[in-house]
Amino acid sequence: GSRSFTAFDLVVVSPLTRTCETALHVFGAPRPPGTPSFLSKGSAPPDTLEAESGVNIPPPRFLVREECRERWGKYVCDGRRTISEIASEF
Repeated sequence: GSRSFTAFDLVVVSPLTRTCETALHVFGAPRPPGTPSFLSKGSAPPDTLEAESGVNIPPPRFLVREECRERWGKYVCDGRRTISEIASEF
């Protein structure tokens, strides 16, 4: 069967704050690391096929990868903070 746009298992983002914030805004809080999807209760967004069917939609896992950055440049907007600083926010 088909699933709607909201049914994702993994979201891969760059370590830049703006991409982490966008992922949180679009997909909501991620599933805790090491938690299998069948143990993670979630609710489908309203007006989706899953919500109408009563299907459990667990939150996706987030994978933050340096390789997803747009570029490494000299400009401040292309830089990032340390992993520990970013992790403490998310």
